[in-house]
Amino acid sequence: MRVIVLTVGLLETNCYVVASPGAREAAVIDPGAEADRILNALDAGGLNAACIVNTHCHLDHIGADESVRARTGVPILIHSREALSTLRPDRLLEDGDRVTFGASQLQVIHTPGHTLGSICLAGEGLVFSGDTLFAGDVGRTDLPGGSPEALLRSLRRLLTLDDDVVVYPGHGPRSTMGREKRFNPYLRQASLARDRGLGRRQQLM
Repeated sequence: MRVIVLTVGLLETNCYVVASPGAREAAVIDPGAEADRILNALDAGGLNAACIVNTHCHLDHIGADESVRARTGVPILIHSREALSTLRPDRLLEDGDRVTFGASQLQVIHTPGHTLGSICLAGEGLVFSGDTLFAGDVGRTDLPGGSPEALLRSLRRLLTLDDDVVVYPGHGPRSTMGREKRFNPYLRQASLARDRGLGRRQQLM
């Protein structure tokens, strides 16, 4: 899959323009700011926006949503638990839904913890992890809607992704699931919690 990375705004949010090789339809993930740069990147890549997808509704991830929608006419997609009065989504997503653009598909994984409706988008050897998972770190859980316990459960879901899956986070550099499973202390904690749970279930059998 073709991925154009734009780091935008004061909080250096990663906005992704994603398309299949040779395709013209692209998903715009987390256009947090600098709408002109995002639209210029689409033009330079010979791409047309097909949809805007937000991993969650913090301002640094949605700041350019309305500008990009107004100038492209494409829908905004976000998880149903993340809808805000300041954002008018066109489609509400649920866990397991698929986001389609051109010949590509990304599956929605509901990963609450950073916010109630945080999602990751996985497919074709990639995962766009928003502020759920960073290289060597995770998103904060002390803001409204955050929960350390929920985040730990969400990380346990991400452990099922293959080691060679490339992680494109909401901030910072990309990584791989294999690297994060080995070195990210939060994923290691999630793995230990999963293994303890499996051990308890086996004892009860």
